[in-house]
This record gives sequence, structure tokens and C-alpha cells, in this order.
Amino acid sequence: MDLQGQATCERYTKKGIFLTTVACLLVALVTDDYEAMLKCFIIGVSCVGWGVLFNWPLYRRHPLHFVIDKNTIES
Repeated sequence: MDLQGQATCERYTKKGIFLTTVACLLVALVTDDYEAMLKCFIIGVSCVGWGVLFNWPLYRRHPLHFVIDKNTIES
């Protein structure tokens, strides 16, 4: 994985965990049930992790990507 793909992956992971945390805190405030909040947090973080794991190849570039770009720039 190149650096741009890794940065994209990390950005979506951070956003996903942040949104999961906010949603879980809202669940805790509305329902006053901290057990539900804990379950929500575990499920949310798991979903973010699985999403990153399954989308990992989408952020990876083809090995010839840099060669193609270099030839395009030179021509």
C-alpha cells in the first residue's frame, strides 16, 4: 500500500471510530443504559475494523502505477 492509500485508510478509520463514539454517547444519554452504550461501541468499532479490512485492497495501487505516471510525465 502506498502512503496516500494508507493515509486514506487511517482517515476513514479515525472518522468511523469518532462517529461510533458520538453515536454511543447519544445512546447512553437518551436511554440512560450504559450496557447498551458498551454494546453499541463494540459493534461500531468492529464494523469500522471490518470495513477497513475488506476495503484495504481498494486503497492499494498497482505496482506499475509509478512507472506509468513517470512515463506519462516524461512524454
